[in-house]
Amino acid sequence: MVMLLAELTLQPEYMNAVQNFCDFTVNYQKKTPKGLVYIDKFGTLGHAANVAFICLQVADIGISSEKYRDFVKSQIHYMLGDSGRSYVVGFGLNYPTQPYHAARKLPQRLSPSPSPDTTEEPSLRGTPRAHLKGKNNLRPFSCPDLPEPCGWKDFHRRGPNSQILYGALVSGPDENDNYKDDREEYVYNEVTLDYNAGFQSAVAGLQYLRLLGQKKNDTHH
Repeated sequence: MVMLLAELTLQPEYMNAVQNFCDFTVNYQKKTPKGLVYIDKFGTLGHAANVAFICLQVADIGISSEKYRDFVKSQIHYMLGDSGRSYVVGFGLNYPTQPYHAARKLPQRLSPSPSPDTTEEPSLRGTPRAHLKGKNNLRPFSCPDLPEPCGWKDFHRRGPNSQILYGALVSGPDENDNYKDDREEYVYNEVTLDYNAGFQSAVAGLQYLRLLGQKKNDTHH
């Protein structure tokens, strides 16, 4: 809201507020050894992407433009591979293969479990997603393509998910840049719309600036 007010009114009170926010983020916010802004262990990359997008907008209204844009590039490039791996599913080097998300697997509380005296596997498709703990909660897993059945064999299968959730940004690393590509480690591998919101917006903003720079260069030739 403050960013929008600064952009629309250019009033000093709002301009100063967004500048103070970005100055703190760039200069004083905790960072990982490889330079990622670290705000919380849940949604680490989502938080970094959100503040990057805000500071990219602040740069667009003429406040510390070069400094903030360099900061935004460093955060987005970290997510895309400068950290040594990509955190965007289906893109770049060593991208996540086991995101914790309903579009890739079925988490959840499944009942009834197969009886020990039967080989029949109940269908697990359509099971709701939840973050429940306890003996009745089962691990998330990945279903094969339809019309193949989705049962307990798939639930216990290890390795990459069967479906690739292209473009999804995972929660990301811990404060020391450590990351586990394991769907059971949802702190690292959770995928949500809000993680992608700031990321995609920042990527679009950087691409716009790149194209704008190309256009300016073309006019000088």
